[in-house]
This record gives sequence, structure tokens and C-alpha cells, in this order.
Amino acid sequence: MNKKELTGLLATKIVEKGSFYRTEVQAIADNAERDVGTVYMNFKNKEEILDYATSHNILG
Repeated sequence: MNKKELTGLLATKIVEKGSFYRTEVQAIADNAERDVGTVYMNFKNKEEILDYATSHNILG
């Protein structure tokens, strides 16, 4: 599993707990134990994280 896959997997777990649109990227980064800059290196925005998670069946 590469860094993007791991970040996507861990970042989406916080989305499962609450509203995606109320979730801040900083909270996603904290949950994924990543720097917010690292999240932005892998994903342009929250919508891209959601697209990634959906296309890779991470959200189930």
C-alpha cells in the first residue's frame, strides 16, 4: 500500500463518523496521522478524497 492509498484509507475513516462537508482537511490529516500538507500533496481537496475512497471501495 503506497502513501496515497494509506492516506486515503485513514482519511476516509473520519468521514464515516460524521458529515463529509463539515469535516475540515486538518481533521482528516490528524486522523490519518499526516501533515495537512501531505494530504494536499496527495489530494487536491476533500472531494478528491471522497472520489478516491469511492472508486477504491474504501467506504464500503
